[in-house]
Amino acid sequence: MERVLVSEHITSGAWADRPLEGSLAIEGRAMLVALARDLSVDPGVEMVTTWDARLGPFPGETRGGRGRESLGSR
Repeated sequence: MERVLVSEHITSGAWADRPLEGSLAIEGRAMLVALARDLSVDPGVEMVTTWDARLGPFPGETRGGRGRESLGSR
């Protein structure tokens, strides 16, 4: 299985000293989640990401294991 790191700067926690408000946070989250969903359909890929805890839980279903998320089809 190939492990792929997916990270978006603003939603990664890099802005820990700033509020997560406005279009940059919204757009960053949307891009990260879209890419994660695209990668989730490939059974040969394990996605690893960075995520600012202030955004709540990472969108998706827990696949099992620590920190693993699955964003498979609905």
